[in-house]
Amino acid sequence: MPRLLSQLETLGAPVTSPSGVWALRYDTEGRAVIRDDNGATAWAAGAVGALRLEDNGAFAVYDGDQVVWRGDLPKLEYSSLSVTDDGDGIIHDHGLPVHSLLNGPIEPVSLGDKAPVAEIVGNRFLESDDGKRTVNRTPDGDALVHKWKLGMGAYTAIVVQPAHTAALDAPGTWLTWRFLKHDGLGNWELVLVDDEDEVRWVFGRGYVAEFEAEPVAAESATADPEA
Repeated sequence: MPRLLSQLETLGAPVTSPSGVWALRYDTEGRAVIRDDNGATAWAAGAVGALRLEDNGAFAVYDGDQVVWRGDLPKLEYSSLSVTDDGDGIIHDHGLPVHSLLNGPIEPVSLGDKAPVAEIVGNRFLESDDGKRTVNRTPDGDALVHKWKLGMGAYTAIVVQPAHTAALDAPGTWLTWRFLKHDGLGNWELVLVDDEDEVRWVFGRGYVAEFEAEPVAAESATADPEA
């Protein structure tokens, strides 16, 4: 069974919690509910009908083509929903948990611009000094989402796959960003550094030794080469 309800998706098969005890499913009346194996209900949609996660992150229940109920949820850029083992439904924005169906908004916690990969979990995320780049976990906790703003409201988000994420979770290392030069070109890169602040891994290039990190002068620290 699926573990996520994705943006623009209508609920079909039950979306289960990690243990499989709780699931978002339809009851016998056709209402979307979060219910456990014993029949206890933690949450229910406000009307009977097909539940859909809209393009702005909000819930809507449809009767045919007509919206019969809309949930009061935050408007997001890219959202998904997961079910927890305590019967809650968590709305994620690019993997970062931002809203609980049972308890309301979830406050993200910035770890600053440098942290061990193991600390980037749940609502804890990495954030560059200029706020243009972030890294957080995917809802299943297996991978990382690297997101950066390109200017004029545009952004890019790329998933660091589970195998690569696991390899980056090494003692004495920190995930951060560096302005690197390669083949005469410079750019901000997501990197892994050791306890001597030496770059050991560069996103998209793997473990490398030939990249030279250049200090960023104070006046250019906020000038994003990607913008």
